[in-house]
Amino acid sequence: MCKFSDEKFIVEKPKNIFKTKQIYYALSERGTLDAKLSQPRPLNTEGVDTERTKCLPLHKIQWPANMQVIPQRVLHKKFPPKPREALYRSSGKEKRPLAVGLSQGGALVYNYCPEIGKYLDSTRPYGSITTTSEVKATVGDCLQFESRFESGNLQKAIRVGLNDYELYLRPDLYTSKYTQWFYFRVSNTIRSRRYRFTVVNFYKEKSLFSQGMRPLMYSEKEAQLTQKGWIRVGNGIQYYRTQWNIQSFTNPPIYDNQIQSSNNFPSHSYRSCTSGTLPDPVPDKARTWYSLTWTCELPHDDDVVYFASCYPYTYSQLQDYLTTIRMNPYQNKVCEQTQLCTTLAGNSVPLLTVTEPERRVKSALATKSKEMFEQSDEDPVESDPSRPIHKQCVVITARVHPGETQSSWMVQGLLEYLLSKHPDAELLRANFVFKIVPMLNPDGVIVGNYRCSLSGCDLNRKYTSSLKRFFPTVWHTRQMVLQMMCSYPVLVYCDLHGHSRKQQMFVYGCRSADPSARLNDRVFPLMLSRNAPELFDYSKCRFGVQRDKEGTGRISMWREGIANSYTLEATFCGFGEDPLIDGYHFNFMDYEKMGHQFCETLLDFCDPDVSKRELILAELERIRNCERARQGSSTGGSLSDYSSDECSDTGSDSSNCDDLPAYYIEVLQKVCIHFSCHLFLYSR
Repeated sequence: MCKFSDEKFIVEKPKNIFKTKQIYYALSERGTLDAKLSQPRPLNTEGVDTERTKCLPLHKIQWPANMQVIPQRVLHKKFPPKPREALYRSSGKEKRPLAVGLSQGGALVYNYCPEIGKYLDSTRPYGSITTTSEVKATVGDCLQFESRFESGNLQKAIRVGLNDYELYLRPDLYTSKYTQWFYFRVSNTIRSRRYRFTVVNFYKEKSLFSQGMRPLMYSEKEAQLTQKGWIRVGNGIQYYRTQWNIQSFTNPPIYDNQIQSSNNFPSHSYRSCTSGTLPDPVPDKARTWYSLTWTCELPHDDDVVYFASCYPYTYSQLQDYLTTIRMNPYQNKVCEQTQLCTTLAGNSVPLLTVTEPERRVKSALATKSKEMFEQSDEDPVESDPSRPIHKQCVVITARVHPGETQSSWMVQGLLEYLLSKHPDAELLRANFVFKIVPMLNPDGVIVGNYRCSLSGCDLNRKYTSSLKRFFPTVWHTRQMVLQMMCSYPVLVYCDLHGHSRKQQMFVYGCRSADPSARLNDRVFPLMLSRNAPELFDYSKCRFGVQRDKEGTGRISMWREGIANSYTLEATFCGFGEDPLIDGYHFNFMDYEKMGHQFCETLLDFCDPDVSKRELILAELERIRNCERARQGSSTGGSLSDYSSDECSDTGSDSSNCDDLPAYYIEVLQKVCIHFSCHLFLYSR
C-alpha cells in the first residue's frame, strides 16, 4: 500500500486515486490529503554543458550536427532611422577591384566552411558550440571577422591591402548556388579609417546595389551611446561582373571526387562538395560571378560592427515575439499558437490562428453592423444571439526564402495591427479567421541560407510535391489550407517575399481563365496601392500562370480554387525610379507599415458598400484600355499581358529550379557509379 508522509503523519493513499506522476499529495493543516500538480522538471540537458550554453538563446534550436556556432546570442536594438536614408549616386569614377585571392600578398583572416556532408543526416541543439576562433590574423590593425551565429553568412575573408578585404559568401547548404545574402560582423576596428569590402562571389547578374542601394551597418557602441540601430552606409559602391586575376588561381581548389577540367578550373555543374558548400569561386566557363564593393568609415575604436544585405530577422527573434504575444492576456485570447509541423532539422514551425472568440464576435458585430453590413429591419445579431457567425478565411505565409527578411517584418506589422485593440482590428477578427505561418523555412533562416531549406531545394517550387519527408513545411501548409477550405471560404491567400531587383512593393497574381472575371483578382492589389501609394506600385504587378511556376504557393493555391492568390513582393531597397524625386531606402518600419495597410485594405475589399469596388473596377478598365491602345491591339489582351515578362522575372530570384533533394542526389550518384562499375567489368 502506497503511503505519503511528512514530519508528523503517515497517511494511506486512497484506493480510488489514479496512479500518475503529474500529481502529488500533500497533507493539509486540517489533516486531509490534497492533490496538487507536480512542479515541472528541468528540461533534459544531458550532453549539453550548461556553462557553455548559458549565453545561448532560450529557444532550443536544431542545427546541422557539425556546424559551428558561437555561444553568444546576437541581439540588435530596434532603433528606427529617423530621417529618410538617401540612395547612393554613382559618380562614374568608382573603382572595381580585381579578385586576387591569396596571391600577391593576400592574407587569409577568416575561413569557415562547415563540414556537414552532402546531405543532412543529423542535428543537435545549438549546433557544435565552439569557443575556437576562425580568425587567422588577430594582431595589429587587422579586422577580425565572424559569422558563426544565427542567420550569419560569410565563408572567407582575405586581407588584400592595408584596409581592403576580399570576401566570399557561403552558398546555401547542400547546394553550390544562391550566394546573395550576407550577414557578418567585424571587430578590432579603428575609428575614422576608411575600409573597403569587396564580396566577389554573388550569384545574380542584376542587383539593386546597381540602383543606389547601400549595405546595412550596425555598431554596438553607436547603439549604446546614441541609440542608432541599423543604418545605410557605403561610398564607392559598385556591382559588377567579377574580374579575376588569373595568376591568383593557378592552383584553385576543386570539389572532392570531381574530375578537374583541362584548364585546371573546376566544373560547377557538380551539385555539391563534401562540406556541402562551394570552395573558392574561380573563373570557368560554367559560372559567372558578380562583385559588390563599398567603402566606409567605422565610428568607434574597438567596436563590434555588423554588416547585412537587409534587416536581419532570425528564428529566435520570431520566438521572442511569439512569447510576448503569449504573455499578453488580451492578445493571447485572440491568437492561438500551435505547431504546424517540424522541419527537416526538427525545428518547430509555428501556426497562428487569429480570430475573435464567438462570444466577443457577436458583441462586436452588434456595435459595428451599421458600418460594415447591409442593414435590415431586424438586426440578426440582436434578434438571434445563438446564430453562428459566418466567417471567411485569410491565409498568410512568409519567409519561405530565408534571405528575404522583409517578409518577416511585414508579418510582424500585420500581427501588431490584428492583435491591437483598434476597432478596425476587432472588426477584422470578428469577420475573418486568419491562418498565419510566419516562417516557412526556419532551418534556412537559422543557418544563413538565401533561398533553400536543408533539403538543398527551393521550397517555393515544392507545393505540389508528395515528398512530405523532405518538404514538410509546404506539404503541411497546403494540407492546412485544404482543410480550412472545408470549413471556411478562403478569401485571400498571400505569400510574402522580398525582391532583389525591383524597387517598391507589388504583387504577382494569377490570370483568370474567364475573361468576365479577369479584373476581379486585381481589385485587391489596386486598393492596396491606393492605401499605400508611397510603398506599393501597382504598375509593377503581374498576373499570369506559368508552367515552370506550378510548384509555387501562389499558383498551387489558385489551382485549389482561391481566386485571390498572391505573392506580395517587397524590395530590398526602396523608392528610386522617379528622376524628379530623390530616391530613398525603405526601413523595417516601412515593411511593418505594409502589414498594417494589408489589413486595412481587407476592410475596403469586403466593404458592403459597393461604391469602392465599382470605382476600382472602373479604374482597372481604364488601365486595360490604355494598355491595349499602347500595344496597338484590340484583342482580348488585359493587364496580365504585363506578365509576359513574368516568365523570366517572377520572384526575388526566379531561379526556376526544381532540384531533387540533396539526399536523392547522393543516392543517384552512388547508383550510377555502381552501375558504371558493373558495366565496365561486363565489357571486359
